[in-house]
Amino acid sequence: MKTVTAPETSAEQLMSDPVNRSLLKAGEAGLAGKPFTHRPWELLGEVAQKKYSAPKIAGAEVRARIRDLTRAGQVRYSRWILETGKLVGKTNTALVALAADSSRVDRAASVLTSHPGVSHCYLRGDKGYNVWFTLAVPPEWSLESTAERLRELAGAESVRVLFAERMLKIQVAHTVASEKSAGEVLEETARVVQPDKVGSALSDEEERYLEILWEPVDFSEGSPEAESDEPYVVRSKNAGVDPALFEKCMLNLQEKDILRRFSVILNHRNAGISANGMCQWDVPDDQVDKLSSIIARFAAVTHAYIRTRYEDIPYRLYAMLHGPSFEWIKERKIAIDAAATEAGIPLRATRVLISGRELGMKPPCPVPSVHRIWFEKNDPANSCRKRA
Repeated sequence: MKTVTAPETSAEQLMSDPVNRSLLKAGEAGLAGKPFTHRPWELLGEVAQKKYSAPKIAGAEVRARIRDLTRAGQVRYSRWILETGKLVGKTNTALVALAADSSRVDRAASVLTSHPGVSHCYLRGDKGYNVWFTLAVPPEWSLESTAERLRELAGAESVRVLFAERMLKIQVAHTVASEKSAGEVLEETARVVQPDKVGSALSDEEERYLEILWEPVDFSEGSPEAESDEPYVVRSKNAGVDPALFEKCMLNLQEKDILRRFSVILNHRNAGISANGMCQWDVPDDQVDKLSSIIARFAAVTHAYIRTRYEDIPYRLYAMLHGPSFEWIKERKIAIDAAATEAGIPLRATRVLISGRELGMKPPCPVPSVHRIWFEKNDPANSCRKRA
């Protein structure tokens, strides 16, 4: 008798499943404020049931669903997120813009993605500052000098470091935000943890434990983590660490606002959220606070910041929109502009930089020892190290 093999579930089927969508909504932002647990899948299922009306499902099924979504390319990775502004200090995390000739973009991508603190690297536009990425470095190195070193290695013309002078909104609920209408506003926005001027120093134990924590859950075939309801128990035991002590350390880091939340990060373009745009506004300095409060209230905005102004990048306010199309983003940007005009705020300049080619996407590493390896190889003259 001939054996019939059941067809694999397609990515579209996985994303259209209402239980999966509820889990993704919970996983993107719903675990904020929840204490560290070795059993994130069980907690994710509980939050999805309570907040998004998902049926009650066991942690093993949640894990299997997220594993399938990851292997199908709908989810990038699942991991505990760190508040790097608390860990490495205000001046060591920033958005960076690089001006690279089109012939050197591939070289720039290779250089940038080799650095452990680079994440969210996109090509935006084909002229001027066209490569945009986020950069984080531990406190013993200068972020500005590191950005300049990356520019040299990439063979790019110039670089600008755009510090977040104030974070206005961080709402990593892209699935939820993509369902919002153009003019929908929030009654109130969630609390934003502002970076410290002086970052929290890590003990040797904390640094070692973060080396264990920060990598995403391993869903590769044959990995013990892929089949475990307690991936961090597996990981800590493999590192020779008592899971109970590991949990205690993570809870302490949460009390310091360093450990933020467990999160399931979508591969937006594969998940139907195929467009994202960086919106920028230049307004008079005395209008910055007024416009910032307007931008943060729009439900479709996922991230918003007040950033450094340069003569060749004059914008002070930045917001990210993620949706199914450029037209979707344009409609919401127009709604924000209209609200600003109605409030009497003069918009001296404004634009949307649509993210084109993705040059690299990975979680930034917060562990100093990993950064030291990169600097030893790529900065032998120690030009990036801070001087006492």
